[in-house]
Amino acid sequence: MKFGAIILITFLIYGCIDNSLTQSNFNQNAYNHVRSITSCDSLIVDSVFIANESFTLDSKTPIPQSIFEAVVLLDENSNLFTKHKFSVCNPIEFHHGLGTWIRNNWGLWSGGNLAEELMTTFEIEHPDDMSMRILVLNYICQQKDKYAITDFFNEYGSRKKNSLADSKQKELEIKLLRWKEDN
Repeated sequence: MKFGAIILITFLIYGCIDNSLTQSNFNQNAYNHVRSITSCDSLIVDSVFIANESFTLDSKTPIPQSIFEAVVLLDENSNLFTKHKFSVCNPIEFHHGLGTWIRNNWGLWSGGNLAEELMTTFEIEHPDDMSMRILVLNYICQQKDKYAITDFFNEYGSRKKNSLADSKQKELEIKLLRWKEDN
């Protein structure tokens, strides 16, 4: 009887250790699987992605005071699976979900510091446009192309050289490039 109990306990311990190693390998395998999906439509219906995606913004999340802080906050509150989703899916896919949350919770309707900086930097006034700039910058920062940030500012930047918006955009571009190099 004691011998049988020892064998049973040994199998249980071995099984738990083996299971934990398998779980660790499964997470890496799951991530590798999800990283291989390059279509947003395929990604959002993939069962492995759905089971592993995690995004932790809520009402307790501090309101970013700058565009740079907003992009960093989105990145810091996303796990690897969600970051991959941000890199694959067009930012418009997030307009009604995450974009609505940003508009409602980060003071874009009420004109907080973030809204003021978005108005000054991009010369835009509507909260829909403001949240889209944040989502697009987040998307661009998830890209592997180190020139994507510069390309964005070349395309969507201020047309008025040496203006306040132009100088704020150059400052933001430099911050984002340095941050992307470090991450």
